[in-house]
Amino acid sequence: MFRFSVIELKRQLAYPVTFIIKLILPSIVKILGVFLIWQAVIYENPGGLKDYSASFLSGYSILAPAIYVFLRPEHGFIIREVYDGTIQRYFLLPVSFFSIAFSRHLGFLIARMPEILVAFCITIYLSGSQLSLFQFLVFLCFCFMSSILLFLCFCAAELVSLVLEEGWSISHILDRIVMVLSGMAFPITMLPDSALKILQLTPFPLMSFVPTYQLLNPSGASFSFEIVKLLMLYSVWILLFALLSHALYETGRKTYSPYGT
Repeated sequence: MFRFSVIELKRQLAYPVTFIIKLILPSIVKILGVFLIWQAVIYENPGGLKDYSASFLSGYSILAPAIYVFLRPEHGFIIREVYDGTIQRYFLLPVSFFSIAFSRHLGFLIARMPEILVAFCITIYLSGSQLSLFQFLVFLCFCFMSSILLFLCFCAAELVSLVLEEGWSISHILDRIVMVLSGMAFPITMLPDSALKILQLTPFPLMSFVPTYQLLNPSGASFSFEIVKLLMLYSVWILLFALLSHALYETGRKTYSPYGT
């Protein structure tokens, strides 16, 4: 499987200019947009907002969107192969489709590692956080779980294209929903209690808010039952999306008919 990760890494970096224009620049624009909006809010509220300090919000406005745009899979990573018919090669291979797809996703993440490190360093500088080793390790664990969850969530959305001709719309709609509900643009605890209770029943907060809050919240520096609870929630949602993705793949595999681009 490591070979597929290396191949994907080489594919992403084969054309540096394309990589910059296609991935790096859009990511910078998204993160910078969220950051500038919060800088305007902080300017009007220098003492912070609700229970959050200005330094927390500054760090959050960099790290939360960075986690989402860097950890989510590449747009159309399955849909493109469905549309041009190359997904058929996985039907005959003895290796699981999902193993290959996730290995390629890891290669994609490795290609974006420098961007993630830059965003992390900027976040620590702006927030003034004093990290413990435990807090950093839990943050890394949450980020890895978020990446798996995002991969399976978008995997399920894009595998719909095996059954329906239109797959891009579903993927784009999901992208917008996650951007709003995952805490990418703002801490979800700022929502009204009624909305927050509903949102906590979904996997979206786990995708961006949870890792970001773990890193920036001082109480996250020590072990707590809340961390165990969050890891269990990650595991449950990952399992559910894995089962959904597998069901969609097996259903589509039986009915799929390639029609070219």
